[in-house]
Amino acid sequence: CPLELLLFSDDDTICQGECVNISSIVNGGDSASYQYSWINSTSNGSAITVCPSFTTTYLLNVSDNGPASQIVDSITIVVNTPPTAQSSIDICQTDTPVNLIASPSGGIWSGTGIISTNGTFSARGLPPGSYDANYEFSGCSDITTVNVLEIHSGADISACTNAPIFNLNSINTTPGGIWSGCTCIQQNGNIDVGGIPSTINAIYTLPNGCLDTLNVS
Repeated sequence: CPLELLLFSDDDTICQGECVNISSIVNGGDSASYQYSWINSTSNGSAITVCPSFTTTYLLNVSDNGPASQIVDSITIVVNTPPTAQSSIDICQTDTPVNLIASPSGGIWSGTGIISTNGTFSARGLPPGSYDANYEFSGCSDITTVNVLEIHSGADISACTNAPIFNLNSINTTPGGIWSGCTCIQQNGNIDVGGIPSTINAIYTLPNGCLDTLNVS
């Protein structure tokens, strides 16, 4: 019987750096004497594992010791170049949402803090820490890290007019910052609300530039 050969793979499209298994099914001829010769591989078995860095066609030549003619089949493994996500960034818990960047454009972002698949990241409501944002394009992906920096001024405060000087800091205030907002506020957080009813916007700023506000009314 003539030889019949079929090549197949786990996946015919991969990303650079990935590997794939290529297998063969052979029928006919003298099955006890099948001989395998691959092009673009040094293997002499019926299956190979390859990790091409660019799109590559693999050919398998199968022969036997019988009268059947040798047979050849081929399979092409398409290799896509992974996208490149931007470098990691630091943002404050109170910052406005930022748009992450990757090349080529047109892919999909995902991960904690991602509020839009086009790459908008919001730190609002997130605990401080590092968050991985995944960018996928044509089945390949890259990751960037967003470091969310802690900043919390504390809750808004109600105070009576002509109240004695008091301090804005609380157990919830992120340590290490200074206060500002008006001449009635000292850098250490002492505030004199005065005798005129008003709402005072107190600004708390850390050395890393993160800031938060609270209202004294």
